Amino acid sequence: MKKNTNLESSLEALSEIISEQRNEISRLKNSLNARSDAAQRNTNRIHKLMSAAARVITWRKLQDAWRDDREPEWKEYRELLHELRMELIENGWCFYCNSPDCFGECREDG
Repeated sequence: MKKNTNLESSLEALSEIISEQRNEISRLKNSLNARSDAAQRNTNRIHKLMSAAARVITWRKLQDAWRDDREPEWKEYRELLHELRMELIENGWCFYCNSPDCFGECREDG
């Protein structure tokens, strides 16, 4: 009878340990999924930023349109610059202090 009680208590303890390990595995899986999602969002943000920068850098249609705001090429170029600026701001760039991760906090300080 004593052996059976010891065996039952050992099985209960083992069952509890297994349950705790399953919970820990679930927690780790959730953490891994959250990190994977965050990494994917970051990759998408970087891709959008680099794409906007590449379009501005490789844009070669300006020719004689530099000073005439009515020219469609100039308008297109200004729109590309605006898009690049917005992407930089969304990714944390501050145009006030030229910091890559300020998010405009320098303006809130003073």
